[in-house]
Amino acid sequence: MQDGSKKLKNGLYDEIKSCPPLETRAEIADFLRMLCGHEVRFLKKGRYGCVYSNRATGTIIKVGDADNNEGYLAYLRLARQNQDNPFFPQIHYAALFADGDGGERYFVVKMEKLIEGKNYLKRRLHMPGWWRVSQFIQKSAMKEGYELDNFLGQQTPTTLKDYMWILKQAFRGNSFKWDIHGDNMMMRENGQLVITDPWA
Repeated sequence: MQDGSKKLKNGLYDEIKSCPPLETRAEIADFLRMLCGHEVRFLKKGRYGCVYSNRATGTIIKVGDADNNEGYLAYLRLARQNQDNPFFPQIHYAALFADGDGGERYFVVKMEKLIEGKNYLKRRLHMPGWWRVSQFIQKSAMKEGYELDNFLGQQTPTTLKDYMWILKQAFRGNSFKWDIHGDNMMMRENGQLVITDPWA
C-alpha cells in the first residue's frame, strides 16, 4: 500500500481502499453496483481491464489491473492534470483497490460518456480516419518539429498542439508503447475528438 499512497500524493487516485480480490466479471459488476449505487452494464473487455456503463449517471466506468497497466495509468495522471484540454477525457473519480495481502491491485475510474469516433472519422475523411489521426498524433508527439497545419480539414487547434506537447514530454524515458487505434479515439456530442488510452 505504500506504493499506492505515493501515487495518491501524485494526484492519480482520489482514494485507496482495501477490498477482497475480484476474479470474475460478475463479481466486478456486483462490486461496481455496490460502489455506484446503481446498476451497471458491461460494454467491453480489453487486455487489462473491463468497461462498464452507468446509465443512471450517464458515465463510463473502467476497471483494470493496476500492476500491469503502466501506460494507461500514466495517461490517466496526465488527464487529471490537464482537464482544461478538450483532447483528454473528463475524469470524475479514480480509486485504487487492493486485496489487503499485497496481492491483486486494480483501479476504478469513472469518466464522461463518449461516442465512437471511428465511423465519424471514416465518413468525414473517406478512409479509415482513425488511422490517419493516430499517425498525426503519434508523429507529432514523437518527432521533433513535426507539425501539420491542417487537421481534419482545418487549422490545427492550439489545444491539440498543447496536447501533443504534453504527451511528448511524458512519453520520453518510459517503457510503454503507442497504442492509438479506433477503439480509443472517441468523440463528444459536439464533435470534439477525445483520446482515451494512447499508450500500452
